[in-house]
Amino acid sequence: MFKKIIIFLVVIFFIAGAGAAAGFFVSVSGKLPDVTANITPNASSRIYDTKGRLITTVHAEENRIPVPISEVPKNLQNAFVAAEDVRFYEHHGVDPRGILRAIWANVVSGNATGQGGSTITQQLARNAFLTQEQTLKRKLLEVVLAFEIESKYTKQQILEMYMNQIYFGQGCYGIQTASRVYFGKDVKDLSLAQCALLAGLPNSPNYYSPFRSVEAAKYRQAIVLDQMAKYGYISEADAAAAKKADLHLAKPQSAKTTENTASYFVSYIIQTISDKYGSDTIYKEGLQIYTTLDLDMQKDAENALKNDLPAGSKDSKGLTQPQGALMSIEVGTGQIKAMVGGRGEDHFNRAVQMVRQPGSAFKPFVYVTAFENKFEPSDLLSNEKKTYAGGWTPKNYEGESGGKVTLEQALIDSMNIPTIDLANRVGMSKILKTAQDAGISTLVMSGKQNDDNLAAAIGGLTNGVSVYDMAEAYSVFANDGKLVKPIAVRKVVDRNGSFFLLIRGTPLSTQVIN
Repeated sequence: MFKKIIIFLVVIFFIAGAGAAAGFFVSVSGKLPDVTANITPNASSRIYDTKGRLITTVHAEENRIPVPISEVPKNLQNAFVAAEDVRFYEHHGVDPRGILRAIWANVVSGNATGQGGSTITQQLARNAFLTQEQTLKRKLLEVVLAFEIESKYTKQQILEMYMNQIYFGQGCYGIQTASRVYFGKDVKDLSLAQCALLAGLPNSPNYYSPFRSVEAAKYRQAIVLDQMAKYGYISEADAAAAKKADLHLAKPQSAKTTENTASYFVSYIIQTISDKYGSDTIYKEGLQIYTTLDLDMQKDAENALKNDLPAGSKDSKGLTQPQGALMSIEVGTGQIKAMVGGRGEDHFNRAVQMVRQPGSAFKPFVYVTAFENKFEPSDLLSNEKKTYAGGWTPKNYEGESGGKVTLEQALIDSMNIPTIDLANRVGMSKILKTAQDAGISTLVMSGKQNDDNLAAAIGGLTNGVSVYDMAEAYSVFANDGKLVKPIAVRKVVDRNGSFFLLIRGTPLSTQVIN
């Protein structure tokens, strides 16, 4: 109880101080944006390669279809209120109780799964009339504008503008476009289950997208349905039924870019900027994003993958198999020069998101660790077959065995038995640390099943590795043992030509192998 009182007093003091500061700011900074005027037009963002050539333009304006609230199901209206602002119909733009509730949830449970501190009106003020800039000035203006909006519009009008304004992922804004993209139907025809899923997306459009993860989307949908039941908008039985109902998802649309070249890299950039600054920033703020990609190298990489893979055939999902991926990182700078995530027929970036067993590609980490631990290329290793714990008897690829071989010869011929003998003598924990320091992020270092076993020496890992991690780790070998973390963005300029984000000028390197 004492903690709650303290938090309440802090919040009240903050609100009072913010209100006074906002009044002072408004009095000296001119007029506020006119909330009765048209919303500031969205600006497209442009993505450039390392030589300043335009890769693609990311649009938002053409993917919004406003609809009147009379065409919006009551379930969807209630879902937004329950998920975002349960006291929407009671407050006057700012809700001190909502702020307190959000802070208390974070302090007590560490997991605020209900509403945040910002009201629907504040979110509308931020998205429609302000930028996503994280400054005190913007936050104070947001509060003042929320009161201004409440004085000019009815609750129904505010809710209508809000639902037509917010971002739902997949490059679409507003509930009508989102309904068509995710469910292939008009918003007026949505079921309760679909309404709850849609209302849960703005919380984190990329993470909760059903096209990315149905499980994550259903998790968020369940939270919204529970909120609706808690506040009496639906019954517990309706919530339970909606959680089990088929979502009838539409087929994902193609990426919103002007051309197919570097489509996986473009998606990677969009996700990177969205994760850091919010999706609205890249789709609405007119950024100029200067990347590390070299379009010439990218086209060569795409052609190499296309030409070196067999023609293959379509699988049950319509994808050509086998698939492949490619990453090219400039040694010394860490700049990603080319990224191919597949044959360009889906949104799954195999260079970043896919993990596979590395096999013999993991062996260099064994040998470089051995060299660091005073082994010499001329040292002899056993090539005799041996059975290890669990009845495992490793074999060489060619099947030959017997005698001894030099460490150098074992590495040149990529022999399994001597490599395992070497790993046993060096210690797998040291080898795994080398690989992890070099950039392999998927190693399992604890638990009942982990990679601290000799099978890992020849690439038998618990989770496998990504092409991204392997490219990063192998760059260490070519960079005198120094790791330079990969980067994809050099700088970002806002619509006014000011630096929005400036990436490090000098590469940050770490000596991981001596």
